[in-house]
Amino acid sequence: PDAPSKFKSSDVEDTHFILHWGEPDYLPGDLTGFEIKLIRDPKLTVPPWCPDLSEITDTIKNIDGDVFSWNYTNAMPYSTYRTKIQAKTQAGWGKTSDELKVQTAPGAPGPVANLNYSIQPNPSDADLLDFFLTWARPCDLNGERIEFYNITAVGERRNYEDHTFIINKPIEDFDCINDVCSMMLKLKEEYTYTFYVAGRVQNHQELGEKNTITAMFPPG
Repeated sequence: PDAPSKFKSSDVEDTHFILHWGEPDYLPGDLTGFEIKLIRDPKLTVPPWCPDLSEITDTIKNIDGDVFSWNYTNAMPYSTYRTKIQAKTQAGWGKTSDELKVQTAPGAPGPVANLNYSIQPNPSDADLLDFFLTWARPCDLNGERIEFYNITAVGERRNYEDHTFIINKPIEDFDCINDVCSMMLKLKEEYTYTFYVAGRVQNHQELGEKNTITAMFPPG
């Protein structure tokens, strides 16, 4: 048979989209099934601390011959999917369709990379210590760029009231060079802090997956 007709997409979101098609224009025999092939092309390069992104291929097999749409739910955000479809009759597989490109929307990023901290002497007062939190851009950015970072800190010390604070600022307010960011935080001595750091990409409102690190801030 010819390739299925009217191959198109709809309801495109960050992690799913729907593919639609019709019967082949030339159909000798009865339809027995369809097969869809998808190739994902990431839209961004990755920084050196992340594994290389390569093409990801997926094949949807054994689609019944009376089914003319498919909800693809394994999509990744901010990616281009190159999709093709072909039909099958009792005589075998027919022609493959022209390539249909589907662009998924931005989504929540993965966890920030290389989350770490350092404690350094204050350059102006030898009796004080400065605490710096550092992290790198998520490997799974899932959008054009990071727009905001969120830092949540929960500090605990026995027999003392907890010290908790949240920082939610645009990336321009952090000290970032080549996608590696840092910020000096004002902490209380002898408290043990758990820090949760997450990013948010442009054109998507949900925070990404949090990365976590724990540190004790010593007395100066």
